[in-house]
Amino acid sequence: MQNVYRWKAESVLPSRKANNAGFGGYHRSFYEKDANRKREMEQDWKWYDDSGGKDAFRQHQQFTELDEAVGSAYLVEDKTPLSLVLGPYGNQHMFKLPSLSAMAIDEPFMAESEDGRTYKRKPTERSGWIVNIGERIQTLGWAPNQDDDIQYLALATMTMETAVEPDLPSAFVAQATPKKSAIQIWSFRRSADGYFDQTTPPKLCQVICSEFGDVRLLKWCKAPRQHKVGNEAAKDLGLLAGIWGDGHIRVLDITVPTPDSPTQYLHLDSVAFHTRPPDAVFSSLSWVSAHSIIGATSNGAMALFSLPPSLGTDPATPIVSSPLQSTYITTITTCYPSRPHIVLSTCLAGYLSMTDLTRVTTSAGINPSNTVLSPRSRIGRQTMTWHDWSQMLVTIDDNQTLQGLPLRRFYGYSGLGRVRAGVVTIAPSECHPFIAAGQVNGEVSTTNIMRKVSNSKETLVVGRWFQHTWRRTETPKLKLPGGNEQEGTSEGQTIEETQGPTKADKGVARFVEGFKPELSMILKPTDSRNPTLFTTIHEAQTAITEVAWNPNLRCGGWIAAGTASGLLRVEDLGIP
Repeated sequence: MQNVYRWKAESVLPSRKANNAGFGGYHRSFYEKDANRKREMEQDWKWYDDSGGKDAFRQHQQFTELDEAVGSAYLVEDKTPLSLVLGPYGNQHMFKLPSLSAMAIDEPFMAESEDGRTYKRKPTERSGWIVNIGERIQTLGWAPNQDDDIQYLALATMTMETAVEPDLPSAFVAQATPKKSAIQIWSFRRSADGYFDQTTPPKLCQVICSEFGDVRLLKWCKAPRQHKVGNEAAKDLGLLAGIWGDGHIRVLDITVPTPDSPTQYLHLDSVAFHTRPPDAVFSSLSWVSAHSIIGATSNGAMALFSLPPSLGTDPATPIVSSPLQSTYITTITTCYPSRPHIVLSTCLAGYLSMTDLTRVTTSAGINPSNTVLSPRSRIGRQTMTWHDWSQMLVTIDDNQTLQGLPLRRFYGYSGLGRVRAGVVTIAPSECHPFIAAGQVNGEVSTTNIMRKVSNSKETLVVGRWFQHTWRRTETPKLKLPGGNEQEGTSEGQTIEETQGPTKADKGVARFVEGFKPELSMILKPTDSRNPTLFTTIHEAQTAITEVAWNPNLRCGGWIAAGTASGLLRVEDLGIP
């Protein structure tokens, strides 16, 4: 019950330190036993440190170092600065943020001096950065097991043309053609008091270039590791698995140069682990342990791989491959760290499944008796995640309602709360029970669902971290009934857009913050307190595409959010 009562008094954001009574602060899930964590650190990495795993990665993972002129061609093509509206509500100003550059989030709140030309910093309790990546952020994740003052964030982008309007044949999907893509590793420095170091801007440490198509998903191996003194000229970040546009899963051993070194551009020539299912592509993946990984396919199957025997094979062969769902699997994850042998998945048919890997055999695969299905939803769920603190699967339905499926009562839903728009991503934390939900309307909501888990009568309090909106630079032309074209909108008439946003139109982005927490009630349909329902279509660039909490205890309040307009916002949300 420590998971419930330690943070019960905190409704929206976690506190940075525990009080005198031991409530609040950052802590690992109490379902993760210290003995198991110690065993993982001492035993699960022997294949890498002592049994040739590290040498196999060095042998088969080959890079070619590129100069800046060649490597920058794998990044954003349009270097035009982005217009960004920031500042206190009612007194916002427009800023120009160049590509691959950063701005401190407290800079728009700096007070103007008496001469009107210089600015002086005033205390705003804000700590973080806004980085203009330049293209739609597809996936991101903080590097785990980093106890130093420098934290690393891996991300990958995708052009809006690929994300919104993919150029596919009408009758079939042809083989993926080679396309440039890159994995970016950014570093953020931590100050002595635990906040972001506002005097040292974020730095692009490394760019891993490839021609395997867009990087669709990145997942760090979060298994704990012992810190060993190694090469002082480089920093070992761990294993990073990803899914590329060609449908392959690839695992990389990431090593970045020292913080004082210039940006390193590497071309990925070959990898130590890669695989692709026959007649399908991988749609999702999840780490099971430090030496095993599971992938979900587009035809509803799953494949479990063991890394030590698979390094260097072309391609890697799974130890178990079996049908899991009836159709395309959108997300697969494990109940790590407390129950890594339990696998959760969701598919477009509307079912959520829970499978016990300890009862799976290499000959028979997954027996139906090893899998439990949830009640079917009307449409396929876009996202889900495992919340170890409450031992629940957290997902979203088509009514924008957060739902939890307890591990021991998987056949029924528990309503947690409701948000304002469709949820694209849900991010749990390993350092506290708070979750963050990124939505298509540009909002990121945070809440403590443990208050609802401990008492079903409790009303959930939801806070909005910020709201991001994007608009076109030029007003689109609209076709009105009768064949006339004009700019703007016409109330009460059916209109048809004749001119969409052009590739050269970077648009204007805006951040609004400072929202007060709100009660999130789940009411009956006949309740008069229900607000009027509206169906809103937002600009594609407004959406929040990915959210991730920092998994390291020293930076447990750090959170990163990526937008479809190409902006990355990182901030320390811990309450002093």
